[in-house]
Amino acid sequence: MRIVYCGYDFFYGCLEELVKDKNNTIVKIFTFETDNKYNFNDKIKSIASENNIPISYDKPSEEELFRLFDKENVDVIITAGYIYKIPIINHPNFKGINIHPTLLPKGRGPWPLPWIILKKEKYSGVTIHRLTDDMDKGPILLQEKFKVLDNEDLETLSCRSQVLAKKLITEVISNFDYYYDNAKEQGEEEYYPYPTDEDMTFNGFMKVEDIDRIIRAFGKFDSCTSFLGKNFLVHDANCWKEEHKYKPNTIVHMTNKEVLMAVLDGFVCIRYYEEDSGNMLY
Repeated sequence: MRIVYCGYDFFYGCLEELVKDKNNTIVKIFTFETDNKYNFNDKIKSIASENNIPISYDKPSEEELFRLFDKENVDVIITAGYIYKIPIINHPNFKGINIHPTLLPKGRGPWPLPWIILKKEKYSGVTIHRLTDDMDKGPILLQEKFKVLDNEDLETLSCRSQVLAKKLITEVISNFDYYYDNAKEQGEEEYYPYPTDEDMTFNGFMKVEDIDRIIRAFGKFDSCTSFLGKNFLVHDANCWKEEHKYKPNTIVHMTNKEVLMAVLDGFVCIRYYEEDSGNMLY
């Protein structure tokens, strides 16, 4: 197949699988500038360079899409973690699919994985669906679920989703016409908005269970807290239940690198953090 791929490093394994299949030609890659702290496109750029694939950091326009489907004989455009909405052009050959890291229709939205943990979902998974004018609402080509672990965190959930996505995109492309033509319409379900500062924030007046869930939900993308009159981004922390007589939200101990905060029913050890220059709610 002749494929246009849009994405960054989150689902780079899908692009690798597509490139490995000699029946495929990656005509062009669209990506975007990343912050190189939380999000990266190093692997996408490396794949493009190693395989002489043209790469663009601009959002594909309608004119560009018409050119690709007319002049380059593209069969499908695949989006995977791409931040821009792809124009749905009125072209007889236009076909597009998206790889989404939840069990659609539940979990529509720009960053759904933290909500899987925050909402204590029992299952997660990956969905491949058609691109339509409505984001994340296109008919489903293929979907598979897995059980969410009791101690699931953002990193493990991301990795499990990424591995499953490679399997599903390989299956879809191997029998593309069948899956595309037999895609099933979605129902209505819950939309997951982008998390707010409040969603990402914990403090010492909360229970260990709730603090732990926030820490696991945001992982290296930072949860938030405050102590000693300052706001902090928390990159790594651990918490546990333990009886104590400290007032909640009290800092009971500090080392060169760790801060120990008393909470309602235990402690949280904040192990890697930096002062937040933005706004927080606590």
